[in-house]
Formats: sequence, C-alpha cells, structure tokens
Amino acid sequence: MAKLNNFLILIGFKFTWIACIFGEIYSNSYIGLSVGLLYLIFFFYFEENKSRSINIVLIFSITGYIWDSLLSYFNFYVIDADTVFLFLPLWFIVLWPCFCCLFVNVLRFFEKKIFFYSLIGSFIVTLTYYGGLKMGLAKISQYSVFLFIYLFWFFLIFFYGKISPKF
Repeated sequence: MAKLNNFLILIGFKFTWIACIFGEIYSNSYIGLSVGLLYLIFFFYFEENKSRSINIVLIFSITGYIWDSLLSYFNFYVIDADTVFLFLPLWFIVLWPCFCCLFVNVLRFFEKKIFFYSLIGSFIVTLTYYGGLKMGLAKISQYSVFLFIYLFWFFLIFFYGKISPKF
C-alpha cells in the first residue's frame, strides 16, 4: 500500500508540474495554481501524520520559495509569467509545497546515502531549471547561475537527509 501511495504522490506532483509549466506557456498561470491546490488538498486529506507533513512541507517550501524569489529578484533566473506574486509566477505558491510533499514519504531513501543523493538530485533538478530556459519560459543573466542552483539544491537535499529522521 505504501508503494502505491508513493507512486500516486509522485504522479500527482508530476501532473502538477506539467500543469504549471505548460499552463504558463500555453494558457495562463491559473491552470497550474488550480491543479496544485487540488493536489495539496488530496495529499493532506489522505496523509496520516498531518503535523509532520505540514512541518516538512512548510520548512522546505518556504526555503525554496525564498531561494527562487532571490534568483528572480536579482535577475539571475527570471521566469516569464502572466501573473507574478512576489517575483515569481503565481503557480510557484503551490509548486514548491507540491514538490515538498515528495519529501514526506517518497524521497525518504535520501536519508540512507545523503551525499550521493545530494549529488545526483541536485544535478537532476538543475537540469529542470535548464529545461525552463530551453522551453523559453525563463531567462538567465549568465550560465554560471546554474552552479549556484546546483549548490543550493545540493545543500537542500543534504539538509533534508540530515533532519528528516528527526521528524
């Protein structure tokens, strides 16, 4: 049952991510926001340990939202969006919490080999930022910004691996 639950959480996040990105490119910011809100409602409705889940999602999504806001504020990585809220597209309000839902159960294996998964995970996530650039969704000031994105994600994943057992 846990594997099915994790699979559904992962699929729900991917569907939200697709709705956010392609909703912005082909329609508007509200598509991703709507899908993300629906995902979060279902996630927390079915989550057994709501207190633990809320703590994990809040800690990591606020950290990530601030990071992406700083990238945008300083024009390092700016996403072109119809509707912006605090330097980021409106759908970022739900994209970060939806991603952080993966930290609750799906990515628990990060706790075992923290350094390895930090290296691999930060590389994969940096590629998604690069993908935003190639899809025409984002603009960058210089390519060296990807080094900072990689380092941020390395430390975020590493930090998650270190503190998640304490939840």
